[in-house]
Amino acid sequence: MWDVRRERVLFRHPGGDRDGPLPVLSPNDRFLAWCTHDGERLRVWDVVERRRVATEPPARTQRLLCRSDEPVFTPDNRALAAGTADGVVTWDFHAERGRPLLPMPGEGVNSVEFDPTGAYVLTWGSAGLALWRTDSPAPADGGPRRPLITFPVETPAVTDIRLDPREGVLRYREGSQAGVVRTLSLRGLISPVWRNKARTDAAFDAEGKPAEPAMRPAVRAVAADGTVLTAVSTRDGILVTRQGAHPVSHVVGRRSEGPAAIDPAGRTVVTAEGVLIDVATGGRRQGLQGEDLLPTAVFSPDGRYLAAADTQGRLTLWDAGGQHRIAVLAAADSTVERAALAFSADGSLLAASRADGSVRVWETASPRLEGANLPTGDGPVLAIGFTTGSRELHISTAHLPLRSAQLTPDRAAGEVCARAGGGATRAEWRRYLPDVPYRQTC
Repeated sequence: MWDVRRERVLFRHPGGDRDGPLPVLSPNDRFLAWCTHDGERLRVWDVVERRRVATEPPARTQRLLCRSDEPVFTPDNRALAAGTADGVVTWDFHAERGRPLLPMPGEGVNSVEFDPTGAYVLTWGSAGLALWRTDSPAPADGGPRRPLITFPVETPAVTDIRLDPREGVLRYREGSQAGVVRTLSLRGLISPVWRNKARTDAAFDAEGKPAEPAMRPAVRAVAADGTVLTAVSTRDGILVTRQGAHPVSHVVGRRSEGPAAIDPAGRTVVTAEGVLIDVATGGRRQGLQGEDLLPTAVFSPDGRYLAAADTQGRLTLWDAGGQHRIAVLAAADSTVERAALAFSADGSLLAASRADGSVRVWETASPRLEGANLPTGDGPVLAIGFTTGSRELHISTAHLPLRSAQLTPDRAAGEVCARAGGGATRAEWRRYLPDVPYRQTC
């Protein structure tokens, strides 16, 4: 027997399915939901008006909600959601309709946690943790909705999942008993500047500030003084334009040739076939031997390097003349169809977007070392730009125009020290590192 008291209101419901989920109360303490004794029928009770809310979900939706271990009310008090083998199923009992399914990959969803605003939902399943926007429209290509970002979790024992949009963090308890509390930063991903209408293109200037993108299929480059250069295929060849108060244009190349990149000085265009064309003379030379067609490429601002991403997803680093391959940074099928690429101003760093929505950063002086991976979320990256001095990497995605990733070691060390409350004491050092001379770490 279940009793719920709110002031002088008494609701009594005998029976119930002992093996099914317990009754749940809405955040405003007004609605109570449970499943009937057969475990197949959803019931919602208005505690204030002391009446049953008329709702009749489809039979399959009722079964999924009732067989879930942890059905929950949404923060707007209008719907019930549950993690199932299909993903997150949500039934709006006010509107009498289902909300879009969130198809968690793997073997389904074990638990669901909404943030207080209802804009975000966190799911936990066999594939790990995943963060979603509840108002994201269906993809234009008709494919399934995808989470903003996923976090693989090694242990199967995860409890007390909490999403804190104000601090921009995700916390959960790891371990079956006392365990430890993990904190994952969502800085920049949970943002009040979220755009409901997805953008399809973006660009940054030479200082990493948002700029007007070139109209596709044009490619662009930005000189050190901020001058924008574009190259686009026309009926007569490739039209190269130096923009500004007095634009200057040249037509180079052959009919039907498409540009993959133009260097920031406006002297060289690389075609999708890997041909390098001298803009001043029209001279041609074949480069980037062994690559497939190139949807995109980029020259380093210092004139030393050329990075190219081909249609097979292969990312390579070349000398600026395209004659010597320095390194294969990513094998085929490991990057997106049209990768976002950017060099730092001094050419020491190269950033490239990847198929999983992340960004990887390499040091061009040691390109065979694995690059640093920066998870971003919010689908494919549209543009990347380094700030002056390469202290930050700016990233633009479909719904978030600008996010920053810190690249300076001092900044990272400072954040670690702040979280730890300072460096190790001498006593802690002797305990954990007895054979290493003590030194201050913060």
